[in-house]
Amino acid sequence: MEAAGTIAPPVVAVMVVHQPGEWFDAALDALAAQDYGNLKSLFLVLDDAGELAERIGHRVPNAFVRGVAGTPSFGGAANEVLRLVEGENGFFCFLHDDVALEPSAIRLLVEELYRSNAGIVGPKLVTWDDPTVLQHVGLAVDRFGEVDPIVEPGEVDQEQHDAVRDVFAVPSACLLVRADLFRTIGGFDPAIASRGDDVDLCWRAHLSGARVVVVPAASGRHLETMATRSPELAHPGPAARSRLRTVATLTGARRLPLVLLQLVLLSVAQAAYLLVRGRVREAGALLAALVGMVPGVPSYLHRRRLVAPLRHVPDSEVAGLQLRGSARITASARARDSRPVDPDLGNERRWRESAGGAPVIAWLSVLVLFVVGSRRIIAEGVPQFGEFLRFGSSPARMFGDYLSGWSSHGLGSTSSVPTAVGVVSLASVMTLFHMGLLHTAAVLGAMLLGYLGAWRLGTIFEAARARVESARAALDAQQVRLQHTQVLAPDSGTIVQRNVAVGSVAGPGDLFRLIRQGRLEWRAEVTSTELARVQPGTEVQVLAPGGAVARGRGADEVKQQQESAGQLARAQTNRAHEHGGRGARVGQGALFEAAVGERAGGGEGEEAPGERGKGRNGHN
Repeated sequence: MEAAGTIAPPVVAVMVVHQPGEWFDAALDALAAQDYGNLKSLFLVLDDAGELAERIGHRVPNAFVRGVAGTPSFGGAANEVLRLVEGENGFFCFLHDDVALEPSAIRLLVEELYRSNAGIVGPKLVTWDDPTVLQHVGLAVDRFGEVDPIVEPGEVDQEQHDAVRDVFAVPSACLLVRADLFRTIGGFDPAIASRGDDVDLCWRAHLSGARVVVVPAASGRHLETMATRSPELAHPGPAARSRLRTVATLTGARRLPLVLLQLVLLSVAQAAYLLVRGRVREAGALLAALVGMVPGVPSYLHRRRLVAPLRHVPDSEVAGLQLRGSARITASARARDSRPVDPDLGNERRWRESAGGAPVIAWLSVLVLFVVGSRRIIAEGVPQFGEFLRFGSSPARMFGDYLSGWSSHGLGSTSSVPTAVGVVSLASVMTLFHMGLLHTAAVLGAMLLGYLGAWRLGTIFEAARARVESARAALDAQQVRLQHTQVLAPDSGTIVQRNVAVGSVAGPGDLFRLIRQGRLEWRAEVTSTELARVQPGTEVQVLAPGGAVARGRGADEVKQQQESAGQLARAQTNRAHEHGGRGARVGQGALFEAAVGERAGGGEGEEAPGERGKGRNGHN
């Protein structure tokens, strides 16, 4: 019988390496520890492999290390596997160099790929430092290419996402794909130099009829340091351009005009929102990417022709796998509705309570006053004066004037028509081409946007100041509490046992035990007959093993406790003063005498009822 490793389909683990850190050894050890029987490892090192080849070979035996010239993107470097590995059998497992898989991860991915008849599968990714915190369990994507990560930041893994299910995409940090499918769809898009290569690859897989599945049983830790090692990845511009390119080239021809129109309107609204929030860099990158679509039309058309042979399923089926609405708006609303319960315990999802209802009431009041004050404008429209002239009655005619190159302003001229004319004609889609309603909404909407901007501008500065003042007040309160706090003991001495922790709520009983003024407490056992003769205040003499003698008064109280062995009664002598007994110490057995008319003492292994008792250990 052949070994399991020889009949298992081959898997080539392709790891793209770029300026690895000290965590790279853990990633290598995890790859070497995989229990899949037919696994080969290919490391593609950006630029010259250099000393990395020896470092990789030391931890991953029989690994193939190749240098990739230039500074290609992750997808461009990963596509080298198409040239280096021949054949269409088996699978490619693409990995970032900061991913450490569990030993069974690749085997579980292959098994589920066969079981689900999928084309691409991906594992559950958790954070590097805390494997109990989820990072990715697949990606949800809307029709605009925006990604919803499914899990919340800091969400704890409680097996709530452990079901195998279809997703639109899986992260390129770790994905397993059929080799024949990867060759058919052309691999990663080398033009995508930033985030979004995984969404583009999985989108084309959907077009070809393949399934994309997440397999939570397979897991791995992901450090996610690529952005820090490649500063261009942290810039929002390349990511926005890649997303728009993917939408423009992979969306079906019938849906494309409407999707592009919605994309433009949503991007403009999003840029305005980012400007209000003070995130000028992101707003500028989004608008620049939007404008950059115009010169990119020829390349978009060329890629659409290349993708056309891959379209084996209707575009409506692919659209059904995407999120409805906007993933960015959905994720933002969900993030605002959840917050950490305790910053010290990590992020735990909790729906926002209604304690902060004052802003809501204030905004409702503003909206009521706004509607009442604008009721005539809402009913009759905006009066025509100054810059508030009505829009043209036909949006089609306005758009035609914009494209004609003839300006009808004044006596007419061949100068270009303002871009606002074309924007207004396209914006009429939101009001179902009702230009009067669009005019009224534009004027009144500007007022609401001004209210929102004033509110946000006020909170930018005061919120930070309020948080500082709140923290300062809390610190002052703690300092006042500490200055006026005293822990008073009933006596002076040395604390030898503490029954309460700092910061905890004290329960019933002693907070601590102490040796009062150099004294010790002794406990002795006597018979039940002798117990009646021991009274509080009885003189006691204790003889320590070293010969030291301690004398003092007996117990303030006498406690009797019946025991099963020997039916001995226990007399406890508290506050026995130590006079010259320097050899006595806590936990030590000793002989003792009590002035009850007869000598009482004890030794190990012998006991005379009525005469002797065995010395017990002292108490703190």
